[in-house]
Amino acid sequence: MAQAAEEVRERLKNRGLESFLKTTGGKGLHVVAPIMPELAWPEVKEFARSIVASMERDAPNRYLIKMTKSARAGKIFLDYMRNEREATSVAAYSPRARKGATVSMPLHWAELRSKTRPIFPVVDFVDWRVRLKKDPWAKMDDVKQRIRV
Repeated sequence: MAQAAEEVRERLKNRGLESFLKTTGGKGLHVVAPIMPELAWPEVKEFARSIVASMERDAPNRYLIKMTKSARAGKIFLDYMRNEREATSVAAYSPRARKGATVSMPLHWAELRSKTRPIFPVVDFVDWRVRLKKDPWAKMDDVKQRIRV
């Protein structure tokens, strides 16, 4: 999963976009590239689809962009569908309403190199609250970038 996120980051960088990372609070990771609000939702979604479709083409045994759960066995699902007006995504720093109440947490890219998957349960807040002083997304508002179609 970490390698997939790094690959998305690299492909976005090749298109001139800086990106940020967070856990979903579940098993996944979200790569977020803030953009100027100039394009319509369908254009943004198509841009995201083109990034992950190229990953699937390059490594079909590793990646999948179809949402069908039965087809995902042994593959990493690359969900570009969050890039729609009606789509939802758990907000950063939000706990998930599921067993363990884990939090969706912004990460530094270097944290992907950890041997263990970073998990942030609400119950362990005392252990991880110090990380809130070093927000990996602190400079996100300063990033002004555009998708070049």
